[in-house]
Amino acid sequence: MSTGSIRSSKTPLEIFDFSLEEFARHPESQATKIEQYRVLLKITSEAFDNFFQKKWSAFDGLVGENGCHLRAWKVLELAQAYILDSSYASHMNKIAQKIKTAISQLEMLTKSNDKYVQSYEGIQHACRKITSLRLPPEILDSDEIKDISEQISKKINEINYRALKEIFKDLLMDQDVEFLIYSYLLTICRDWEKNGCDAFGHPASQVSNFHLLKTKYKCGKMMAEKLILVAQRNLAQLSLNYVQEIARRTAQVALYKRLQEPFILWNERKVPRAPCYDEFNALLIHAKQVSISFLVSVAYRDEFETVQKIVWFFQTLDRGPLIPSKQDFKKPVIVLDAISHITEDRLYPEAKVLFAIQKFGLEKMILSFAAQHEPYPKNWAPRALPHLDDKDIKMLKAFAHEQGFSYENPGTFLLKHIYCDILTNYLPWLGRKSPFKTSLKVT
Repeated sequence: MSTGSIRSSKTPLEIFDFSLEEFARHPESQATKIEQYRVLLKITSEAFDNFFQKKWSAFDGLVGENGCHLRAWKVLELAQAYILDSSYASHMNKIAQKIKTAISQLEMLTKSNDKYVQSYEGIQHACRKITSLRLPPEILDSDEIKDISEQISKKINEINYRALKEIFKDLLMDQDVEFLIYSYLLTICRDWEKNGCDAFGHPASQVSNFHLLKTKYKCGKMMAEKLILVAQRNLAQLSLNYVQEIARRTAQVALYKRLQEPFILWNERKVPRAPCYDEFNALLIHAKQVSISFLVSVAYRDEFETVQKIVWFFQTLDRGPLIPSKQDFKKPVIVLDAISHITEDRLYPEAKVLFAIQKFGLEKMILSFAAQHEPYPKNWAPRALPHLDDKDIKMLKAFAHEQGFSYENPGTFLLKHIYCDILTNYLPWLGRKSPFKTSLKVT
């Protein structure tokens, strides 16, 4: 949607800034305002539940069509690699639980006749559970996202103080809840547009500036789409940056330039549009030409878990030798398992795999993992190895030397397994005879 379709002299952000101010326009008592806030929190809670259960249709209906701020943030967080494994789910579950607690307390407030609970202090106490939460600041790493978020946060805080100062004075909502409530306000406005009444049953004729609210919804939707666009573009750019670094290290600049072309075309579109997943996959297929990016092609079968694996893998390479802790126990297994699948699928000749091990420190990572975690974990099934006699080892060293790979210390069973696997599986495929007398089989 272009800004030209919105007939207003105000900026998109100014149009979007209706937030809780609309609730303050109602002449009802403070108790009614509390009830309205409780309704928003309840919708928030339902959205969390649907999100965790991956019921996207129900979730989208709660946050507004194409609004999906929460999913946009999820993509951005994964792209930035600040939240890995279960920490994201833990963070969101914590927010969901505190929202439910606040709902319960607000429900008690609306049923109570105690004058105290109708005061600012009572409401602040009831909402305290959700006011201390903060998203990790690193998530706002993107300058564009940070600018949007800061402006929205500033405007909402001003509105909270100005319009609801008697009951929500100085109550600064957490950014997580703030974004969600913003989405639900869009949903309410959308319902007004579709049904001719607001979410609380008031006819549209009784709502002032109804047309302006419709315009605000459209603009809010546009901003939500922008968030998703930026998040997906950030993800694509992150992948491209890593591939660029790989190309630089491996002197494959020409490959990088060819890979970069579709990203440039995408970014230079006159009408910005986030790529569909098929299109994004097509871009990543180009990355297969760069040696280490084979992990992208193998792992990129599941939208979110894939990004975790890829980002973690490259972070590991950037850090150098990996000394796994108990918390990291499964992560080397994921990388090693991905490597094994690649050798099975015969996507790359042995030279590229050996080159990757040499250039990016996989040798050290595998040695560290094997040294600290023998015997191997139950969920890791190494291949059965043939007996390696002196002649086999000599041929293996010669082949490694031919590929420019140091073979001074074959070291552990696991590292030896990878060498043997490469030679046994790839050499016959390339029309060359394996130096080993026995074929390797998966146990």
